[in-house]
Amino acid sequence: MMSYVQLSLMHVPAVIVHGNTLTLEEYSHWYTPAHIMGGWSQRLSRARAESAAQDLLSSASRDADQGNGDAESEAPYAPEAPCGG
Repeated sequence: MMSYVQLSLMHVPAVIVHGNTLTLEEYSHWYTPAHIMGGWSQRLSRARAESAAQDLLSSASRDADQGNGDAESEAPYAPEAPCGG
């Protein structure tokens, strides 16, 4: 409770989580006015989504780079069928 008051008076965007640190149980989340007025929930979720998208794209490009070299070297030779003409 005291941390919420102090952070609110200092206009710090924060989330105070009440819970048990040993069992990791969470009882409640208190958002400071600066957190709500600043739109920090949306900002943080957007940043998480952008980070996940960048990770996905970088891993996909790494897989494609590794796959291109392997696919060309392992491709079996298949001669063209003769044309009947």
